[in-house]
Amino acid sequence: LLLDERNRVLASTTKEPMGLVYGDLQAKEGILHMEHNGQSMTVAYTTSTITNWKYISVIPTKAIREKSDYVRNLTLSGLLLSLLLGGGLTFFLIRKQYNPLKSLINGIGKFEGLMFDRKINEFEFIQRAIQHSYREKEAIAQIVKQQKSLLKSNDLTRWLKGQLDAPELLEEMFSAYGIRFVSECFWVMVFYIDEKALIASDSTYKDEVKLARFIISNTALEVLSEQFEVIATEVDDRIAFIVNGQELRGEREKENFVQIEKKLRTFIGTNYRIPFKSSVSQAKKDVHAIPEAYKE
Repeated sequence: LLLDERNRVLASTTKEPMGLVYGDLQAKEGILHMEHNGQSMTVAYTTSTITNWKYISVIPTKAIREKSDYVRNLTLSGLLLSLLLGGGLTFFLIRKQYNPLKSLINGIGKFEGLMFDRKINEFEFIQRAIQHSYREKEAIAQIVKQQKSLLKSNDLTRWLKGQLDAPELLEEMFSAYGIRFVSECFWVMVFYIDEKALIASDSTYKDEVKLARFIISNTALEVLSEQFEVIATEVDDRIAFIVNGQELRGEREKENFVQIEKKLRTFIGTNYRIPFKSSVSQAKKDVHAIPEAYKE
C-alpha cells in the first residue's frame, strides 16, 4: 500500500484496513513485525525522497518462513546430493587409481616373496621392495664376480699348463675376460713361497700362507706394472705372472728382471720376512708360446 503524511491510504492492493500509522514508520526504510487478525505479519517499507510517501509491503510472516524453509531445504538437498555424487565419484576415481597400485603390490609380493604389512603404506612397501631387490642384485653381482674371477684363474692355469692350445679357445678367453696385449713380447715370472720356512702354529698356518701369497702377489704386481702389462694368477702352489711389454735385448733383459727381483726381495724381506723363490722365462715372441715360457 501507499501511505502519505496525513496517514491517508493513497493506493492499496487490498480493501482490508491494515491499521498502519505513518508516524510509526519513523525511519526512511525498514522492516517491522505486527499482529493482524491474529496472524503475524512482516512489514517492509521505504520513503519517497520527493513526496515523503511510504511505500509499504505487508506479507504474512508464515509465507516468508515457508519460502525461506523451501530455499533452505532446497540448498540442503543440493548440498547432500553434491556430497553423495562427489563421494561416489571420489570413491570411483580412488579405486580406479588404486587398482594398478594394488596389482603392483601383489606382483611384488609374488615375485619378491614379500608380504604387504598393513602397518606401512603402499609406497613405503614399494620402497622396501626396491631396496630388497637392489640388495639381492648386489649379492648376485658379487657372486658372479667371484665366479668370474675363479673361472678366469682356472682358464689362465689351463693356458699356462698348455691345456688351451687351440687359437679359437684363446681368442674366446681373451674376449671373455677383456685381456689385451700391447706387444708380441712375453715373459712368465713365477714366485714360490717356502711354506715350511714360515713360522706359524698349526691353527694359523693356512692363514699365514694365504696372507703371504696375498702380499707377494700384490707387491710383485705393483712393481711389474710400472714397466709392463701384467696378468696374475695362481697355479697350484705358485704365483704366476704373464708379463707383456716392449722387447728387451740381451743383457738388458736379464738385468731388468734381476733388478725387479732384487727390489721385491728387499721390500718383502725387510717388511714381512717372507721366504720365497722366483724365476723368469726367456722372452717369447708369440702368445701361443706362453705355456712353454711357464715350463721354463
